[in-house]
Amino acid sequence: MVEVDGPPAEMTVEDQGPAKSGKLWKAVVAVTSSVSQATVGAKQSIQSYWSKLKTSMAQTSDAGEVRALYDNVTDEPDELQFTCGDILVVEEQINDDWLICRLGDQKGMVPANYVELV
Repeated sequence: MVEVDGPPAEMTVEDQGPAKSGKLWKAVVAVTSSVSQATVGAKQSIQSYWSKLKTSMAQTSDAGEVRALYDNVTDEPDELQFTCGDILVVEEQINDDWLICRLGDQKGMVPANYVELV
């Protein structure tokens, strides 16, 4: 997640007093507000994605499936190696960033941003 030091998104230029007024400070407040809103939007998007994945998995007798968006070439023994376009069977969500998936007889961790719901 993006961490931003600065005024909260709801803070306005008028709240800053005379020492922090002017065009530069207005730009800082505007950028901080935009970044805060984008961070919230990204988190909601990830939560929506996992909600859809969990619903998909619950509605089928089989585990959910995802399609690989990229090649995953890895030397890590816990990660699953796959090619763009492969269909992976999701067995478990570790957290917002990682899944446990199967491809054929291979099983391993998959970066969540490398796949999309089928």
